[in-house]
Amino acid sequence: MFIFSNITVVPDYLISEKSFNYAVELCHDIDLKDVVYLALSIEFDFILITRDKKLFDGLEKKGYTKIMMFDDFYKQISLNESIKK
Repeated sequence: MFIFSNITVVPDYLISEKSFNYAVELCHDIDLKDVVYLALSIEFDFILITRDKKLFDGLEKKGYTKIMMFDDFYKQISLNESIKK
């Protein structure tokens, strides 16, 4: 199935304790189920792309800026594609 063709499983040991603890600190009062995703983005210095408005707003309030709503990401990609044409 196409939707699963680009999924990469990342073992827990690739996420440092420091990144994990920082993610817990940021997410503890927002939603703990998002800790692993945030820790992964922190560890590899990636922007976290989400559709979770509560997570986005909560992290932004805490000054975390490496997060983007999926719709904004999609608009940015679409704009870049139309410029290339």
